[in-house]
Amino acid sequence: MTQPKENILLAGMQASAAADGGVYLGSLEAVDVIVREFISDAADAIDAKDGEALLARVERAALVFAGQEPGFVPIPDWAVRDKLGIYAAERWEIDPNQPLVEILRAMFLMLASEIIEMVKQGSDLDEEDMQFRVDVLAERARATLTGTYEVTFPEGE
Repeated sequence: MTQPKENILLAGMQASAAADGGVYLGSLEAVDVIVREFISDAADAIDAKDGEALLARVERAALVFAGQEPGFVPIPDWAVRDKLGIYAAERWEIDPNQPLVEILRAMFLMLASEIIEMVKQGSDLDEEDMQFRVDVLAERARATLTGTYEVTFPEGE
């Protein structure tokens, strides 16, 4: 199976956080880096028509935010189905009656689907429009994963 490429910034964050127990997922900056790495790696996998790499990125992202990936420290009492799971399910219209990792997997698959649409439209979008769309996707995912959706999007999307 193809392994996703490592992001140098994220690898550096993990290395520096290792002494503290891992990358803290309550940090908006850390979550933003992780989400943007996912978007970049997903776009690369889509460009390369590498479905295995895309699914590997989805799986890893779901495990990271479910608190099941070494090197990452979730927000205490947040990475559970009844909190993050329900929160994400409501905001991404996902069935909440499944384990947290399944809800997160579905969320990252939906994010990947939106990236696929952007890649398909790539030549029709100017750089500014593409960056705007990436920023909105990243903000939506970050706000969901950190429980700050209503603060980030006070009037909805």
